[in-house]
Amino acid sequence: MRRWFRDVTLNVILTTVVGKRIPNSYEGVETVEWKKSVDEFFELAAKFVASDAFPFLRWLDIGGEEKRMKKVSKELDQLVEGWLREHKEKIAENEANNEEDFMGVMLSKLRDDVEEHDAKTVNKATSLSLVLATEDTTSITMSWALALLLNNHDALNKVQQELDSHVGKDKLIVTESDTKNLVYLESIIKETLRLYPPAPFSATHEAIEDCTVNGHTLVCLPV
Repeated sequence: MRRWFRDVTLNVILTTVVGKRIPNSYEGVETVEWKKSVDEFFELAAKFVASDAFPFLRWLDIGGEEKRMKKVSKELDQLVEGWLREHKEKIAENEANNEEDFMGVMLSKLRDDVEEHDAKTVNKATSLSLVLATEDTTSITMSWALALLLNNHDALNKVQQELDSHVGKDKLIVTESDTKNLVYLESIIKETLRLYPPAPFSATHEAIEDCTVNGHTLVCLPV
């Protein structure tokens, strides 16, 4: 299920950000390259690199992790560069879709350079950050939510009843307008994030004192 959740998440975020979908087969060159680069990115992100703790050892590149990071960074940059080039070509040929994606909107809005960075770099960096930040965290959360529901039949029955009541059994797709009525499902997602945050804090954090706003005590969750 984790793989299926990941593919669904990737399709949604890629459609939103760059107007693309991964093919149903896993043999597409671009799909294989993307999955390989992203898998290596998250693997390296979780690794301990000696030079982070001891900067004077950076020139040694113990374990070759920094070399791998630069390689993955270049691969991801080339993929995003290709997406941006496709967008520019479509705009030049007046073939842009009526439903613009995020990268297309950024192209139309960022006509000039932004502070110390050129518009192209800002567009690529922002688009890639959105995809990377969403893909893994969302699929992990959905996997945990499903696992928790399968081990708690009462909660599973309640959320099924809520979906049947507010969405219906004949409707295959839950739309954004339906979500405001899915209060119990929203609570399940929030509780899942509380119990199993996809990107937990590396150290324990505790507020020095209670924070009260308009008579309500604010509680921060590690999500």
